[in-house]
Amino acid sequence: MLAAALLLRMTQLGNPAIEVDEQFYLLVGDRLLHGQLLYLDIWDRKSPGVFAIYAAIRLLGGVGIVQYQLVATAVAAATAWVVSRIVRNIAGEWPAIVAGLSYLLWIGTVGGDGGQAPVFYNLPMAGGAALVLRALRAEDAQRFNGQAIGAMALVGLAIQIKYTAAIEGLFFGLVLTWQAHKRNPRAATVMLVLTCAFAAILPTMIAFSVFAYLGAAHEFWFANFQSIGLRDTTPGGPNRLMVDFQLSLVLGACCAASWWQLRKESDPQIRQWRLFLLGWLVAAVLGFLCVGAFFYHYLLPVYLPLSIGGAPIFRRQPIGTALATLALWSPFSASGWPNDKDRVEAQAMTTSLAALVPSQVDRGCMQMFDGPPILYHLTHACFASRWAFPTHLMSAVEAPAIGVDPTAEMRRLIAARPLVLVAPLVMESNSAAVAILRAGIARSYRLKGTVLYEDRPIAVYVSR
Repeated sequence: MLAAALLLRMTQLGNPAIEVDEQFYLLVGDRLLHGQLLYLDIWDRKSPGVFAIYAAIRLLGGVGIVQYQLVATAVAAATAWVVSRIVRNIAGEWPAIVAGLSYLLWIGTVGGDGGQAPVFYNLPMAGGAALVLRALRAEDAQRFNGQAIGAMALVGLAIQIKYTAAIEGLFFGLVLTWQAHKRNPRAATVMLVLTCAFAAILPTMIAFSVFAYLGAAHEFWFANFQSIGLRDTTPGGPNRLMVDFQLSLVLGACCAASWWQLRKESDPQIRQWRLFLLGWLVAAVLGFLCVGAFFYHYLLPVYLPLSIGGAPIFRRQPIGTALATLALWSPFSASGWPNDKDRVEAQAMTTSLAALVPSQVDRGCMQMFDGPPILYHLTHACFASRWAFPTHLMSAVEAPAIGVDPTAEMRRLIAARPLVLVAPLVMESNSAAVAILRAGIARSYRLKGTVLYEDRPIAVYVSR
């Protein structure tokens, strides 16, 4: 699995701009090590866990780009190994290998070829699922209880990387509660449920306590729990949902074939396995749907139970061989499959943008309204605003959900005259914040140059 992960991701190693989210995670992780505080000095609504991972990766040295990609590769390989372990107990060695490879292949088609948050939290979720399945097979109460608590502790770690994991974790908890009710006296069941719940929320309680100690309890609460509910509806959701559905068809077909094949199995262990995987998949889909934006990388958690649930059919000849071939070959024909051209173009684009930014930007500061957030990191620019993520002040979707009036913040920012502004050359929005930005650029900035980024021109403006 590790060899396969390295081989599949080799073309992206060193790509500075795989996805905007992971660029921002690396940027924030770096700035945390330099004394800046999440939510106070740099704002985002993600949970602290993903930024803590990237801060730890920055301790490996270098620029951090290759380093985070190698760590993400190792984590993806470890997840694929856990996938194969879960499958091996039910379907045997060959389906287990295909399942692990399918996971590595398919996440590459939906932005999982780098360091997106689900690449990291799928590992504890897979480990938690493996422990739940072990607990279901446990013959004595002590072993069942230990594995149940371990599973929910891993869920707690996943939640602190991204909160949508809580929906899958809730399903795990319900399964364990039902089994505990069947195995233990009522008092022991209640105690186990409380212990499992505490294990699942402990990492979040620790994170909240740290920020409360730093005087940022309100900022933590708003960013982590209130902000997501205040976002406006993202345009184009139904179209993206249809594309996401199409991307999942192959693994979905393998799952349907596997569950149909196993429907008459009399072995209780296989029946448990089948029902658990079906429920887990439903929970993962609900986690995908609850955000409401339907960006394709939100499918990454769904591909974990899909890869496992589709494996049993691979042991049946000849249909298993045909479906295994389809599952392993289809990702290579997908339009989203990464290639060396993507890395070369991203490197050229970021190098060109960085060349337009004056060297004094570490003192005069920069604000990005479009383009790759990695530019802050590559130029060592200080932030002109704590809302440094390019879309937070420009997007109508984000306007109600960032904890500040974007018009007022834009007015303050332009009055402060940061040295560099990075913005779309053509600003299509007519919001009040964009009008202030246009007027400020016309009054106080000159165009240093433009670079084509993802088929749109990004302009770099320098203060007069």
